[in-house]
Amino acid sequence: MSYAIRISHSFPPTYQKNNQYLAQVHSIIKKFNIEIDPKQVYFRPFKIEELAEIRLLHEEWFPVEYSDDFYNKSIRNGIVKTLLAVYDFTYEGDTYPLILGSLTYDYKFLDNDIARFSFSDLCGNKYGIYILTFGVINEVRSKGIGTALLAKIFEIAESDQTIKYIYLDVIAYNDQGIKCYERNGFIKIDRKKNHYKLFGERYDAIVYCRYVNDGKRPRSVTELVCTCVTLCGIPQKAFDKAKNVIYKLTKNHTKGLKYKPIQA
Repeated sequence: MSYAIRISHSFPPTYQKNNQYLAQVHSIIKKFNIEIDPKQVYFRPFKIEELAEIRLLHEEWFPVEYSDDFYNKSIRNGIVKTLLAVYDFTYEGDTYPLILGSLTYDYKFLDNDIARFSFSDLCGNKYGIYILTFGVINEVRSKGIGTALLAKIFEIAESDQTIKYIYLDVIAYNDQGIKCYERNGFIKIDRKKNHYKLFGERYDAIVYCRYVNDGKRPRSVTELVCTCVTLCGIPQKAFDKAKNVIYKLTKNHTKGLKYKPIQA
């Protein structure tokens, strides 16, 4: 089994120290030359006794160190939820659950920077699911396990009509991550300049979103004004002039989302 020098594409391309596997799963797969059957992979919440392994996987995958509070929120009260992709390896009569992938998510109140406003939203709370972490070990990349893990989150969201979208931030240089999200129905909705500070350098974050349960992307300023112009019955020439003016005014306008930068 060959191991890539750069384990995770979440780390900057020039970063040289992301080159060692830390989690136990890798040594077990290598020692027993295990061939993972994707059909035998199942999904479940993580258990307290698996915390150490998840911490090591996160250290491999992400250039950000997650605090004890981050994990405590998932273990103690379930504010943050973690879903695992697991494969059971049996050896000499004992079964060892191998963690192949992990996805951590949280529920956020509806953000009108992400979802289109609807008067029905006034009748009850609406939410979005925010994916905080998502990773799959290299040994099972391109076997559909990451896609299946995302599909489980889609099922969770679609089963609850109060959920209108699923969204996440991905660092701008992570081409593999971006391809994965776009392949699974996420669309780019924003770019946050200098959102991440990693190893002394600043990097942009791209916000990707997948809408569910009739959730829709917000209308742009141009679309809103043009709709009003149309409804008011303004003549076509005046309409075209107004549209051109609005386009010029909003051409370089980007509305940032209100998230705190992450540093490492």
